[in-house]
Amino acid sequence: MDQEDAAILSRAGNWAVVHMPGRRFPGIQLQGDTFAGLRAQLAAATRSLHARLGDLDALDDLDNAVQEMDAILAFYEQTLAERGFERPCQSEGFCGLM
Repeated sequence: MDQEDAAILSRAGNWAVVHMPGRRFPGIQLQGDTFAGLRAQLAAATRSLHARLGDLDALDDLDNAVQEMDAILAFYEQTLAERGFERPCQSEGFCGLM
């Protein structure tokens, strides 16, 4: 196992913005259970929509997952701005919240 020091730039709940040595841009660290929960929510919604297009519960699951990911992305972008990092992408369609 390699051991390196990474700078924790900011934490919020089950995620953090971390800058690893040798990397230009910081990354987002999610707790494994948070990531697994998001994945399960997306997978369940996908299965439901494949079975029944227009399933409102599935659409709610997707909306909730997107909202949580939007919160993580907003936290990430705020931390970058506060710490003087440029965003890894400038396109609103990729990094920015839509």
